[in-house]
Amino acid sequence: MHSHQEKSSFYLSEKEHLLQTFKRLNIFSSQKRNNIQKHLPFFDKALLPLIDYLTIWDLLQLAGYDDNDAPLIAVLIAMFDTLQEGSLCQNLEKSSLIKRLQAFASPEDASDMAEKFLAALENHQYDDFISRDKDHYKPLVFSSHQNGKLLYFQKYYVYEKKLRKKIRQLLNIPVPTPNHPMEKTTADKLIEDIYSSGLVLRTSKDGPPIAKDVYQVEAIKRALSNIFCIVSGGPGTGKTSLMVNMLRSFARTGIDPSQIILCAPTGRAAQRMTEAIHNNIKTIRIPDENDIGLLSLKGSTIHKALHFKRYLNGFYYREQNSLPASLIIMDEVSMVDISLMEKFMRAIDPEKTRLVLLGDKDQLPSVEAGAIFGTMIPKNEGSTAFKNHLIVLKTVYRAGEYLQQLARMINEGKSPAIEPVAFPEAMDMENDRWSMVFPKTLDQWQKDLICWADRHLIKNNPSRLSLVDGPETGHETGDLEALPFNSTILAAGAMDSHELIQSPPGRKLLEKTFQTMESSKILTLIRQGIWGSEGINRFLSEYLSHRFHSLSDWQKHGIFSGAFIIIVQNDYAKALFNGDTGVVIKDPQGVFRAFFKRFDTFIGYSLDLLPAWQPAYALTVHKCQGSEFDDILLVLPADEQHRLLTRQMIYTAVTRAKKKVIIYGKASSFKTALKNKIHRESGLLW
Repeated sequence: MHSHQEKSSFYLSEKEHLLQTFKRLNIFSSQKRNNIQKHLPFFDKALLPLIDYLTIWDLLQLAGYDDNDAPLIAVLIAMFDTLQEGSLCQNLEKSSLIKRLQAFASPEDASDMAEKFLAALENHQYDDFISRDKDHYKPLVFSSHQNGKLLYFQKYYVYEKKLRKKIRQLLNIPVPTPNHPMEKTTADKLIEDIYSSGLVLRTSKDGPPIAKDVYQVEAIKRALSNIFCIVSGGPGTGKTSLMVNMLRSFARTGIDPSQIILCAPTGRAAQRMTEAIHNNIKTIRIPDENDIGLLSLKGSTIHKALHFKRYLNGFYYREQNSLPASLIIMDEVSMVDISLMEKFMRAIDPEKTRLVLLGDKDQLPSVEAGAIFGTMIPKNEGSTAFKNHLIVLKTVYRAGEYLQQLARMINEGKSPAIEPVAFPEAMDMENDRWSMVFPKTLDQWQKDLICWADRHLIKNNPSRLSLVDGPETGHETGDLEALPFNSTILAAGAMDSHELIQSPPGRKLLEKTFQTMESSKILTLIRQGIWGSEGINRFLSEYLSHRFHSLSDWQKHGIFSGAFIIIVQNDYAKALFNGDTGVVIKDPQGVFRAFFKRFDTFIGYSLDLLPAWQPAYALTVHKCQGSEFDDILLVLPADEQHRLLTRQMIYTAVTRAKKKVIIYGKASSFKTALKNKIHRESGLLW
């Protein structure tokens, strides 16, 4: 750990380095250095990259303003900081602006600069730099809005204005239209049909029927009766089965699967849409031709659906060339930023296309600017603009009562009673429970990680494994339910890749490995350091490689037979997508291959042929959106004021769990997160 003095010295050097760079590039000239030093932001935290400062300089020079205009420079810095946090604009209400400027200035200086900037703006001193609700091309746009006085970078103002116009257009189009054949049957008859005993979706192939949830039924009705429908639901509320039932209902109105587009912001989310259709349709006891026809559908990323073309430097499908679909369903909409959403909406012709948006309004918003899905869902679900277009799913089927209660309290910003326990005690708690473990020493943290790995991966089995020959192939497979994980890996490694994927015993072994991988996960807010996913993955990779007795050239990369990895770059040719998780198995020839689950089968590739990947014992919360596990270990950063400690981050993490949650961190960090709700400024009001 760095001492306060060491940290101050470190950040002072960052500040000096920044000033030296300015001098070398001949910006913020040296005779003004002392004044600029006073107003440059964030030397203590170094939040803005150099490119943002260079852009500020360029904007000032192009508009002919003095680089010593401290209030203007301060507001520009605040604008970049606002954008980095994901807001589309800066609220220019005086108290809001002062609060923003206090991130890098004293309260007195912040108040003084805010007053001077607002006075200069009122007196039109920045008219060559800031336009006022007009389409003139200027770097910034000042908008007097029902949400207050807002300041935008020009492109985000345009994105928001166009998106607002498109959504209002979708909300105001009556149904049915000639291209929406709703006269064939009624929504009630369709719903009665898909929930009948022979056609109802089931929890598994031989499982009981899914519940006829009142909110899901209403969502289907609203989707059928409107051009535009929004569905928000937390984890476990049945969005996946709802999507499939919506597709089944639309297919029964005469919409051909070739006229349906399924899309999501990430390749993995798109793949989950495809998997959801296959996994749910196969549970129907007597599927009809409409249901079977849906098996041809495949999810795609939004970028792929819009067909990005290099020669256009944009998308093939756009306003003048709309998407060729009668129905579009987009999932994980909370992850979509305003730039992509505006381009997507622009490519929709509401005269021929219905649109259904699915997501969770309480999950993390997009990494880039905008919290579009959240702004589409007003606090009052029955507001005039969204009446009959919006439904919020409220019945949770995944987690138990106590974990649901924890999620509700987090979502409301209420801190549950905290009674810390030792890590082994937390590991032994019963299902539908959560506990908190306070961090102590680095040595203790590593012991706790080993305890987690031993329980979930090693299973405390002996290092020398005794396997029973399987009757079907002669390979050592034995009783899979009783087989420990590393025994499963050894048995799988005795088969070549073809046999492993194609033979029933091989598929059972792979299924067992994926059950182990998907049963638990360590989640982190940050990537680097001992509390981050990269540090945890390095430690566990080294520990597990020795426990699994796998010495090879790949070991220096944290790879051994039984290693978990995650793909971090899309490869459409191999059908591998950012977020896909796989398990590495060494075959009899000594080749390391990674296997990935696909519907009822698996695919495998040599590690040399994979797109970029990383170890996957620990994932950031951002990476795990849309996933679920039996048990999670949520690791909080050591910095009690870390900017990622937010209510949405904790909520997203704990709602990944079906059985147990362990929160590893300081109580103060946890409480800080509950107080910090992500709020992104925008003018999207309805």
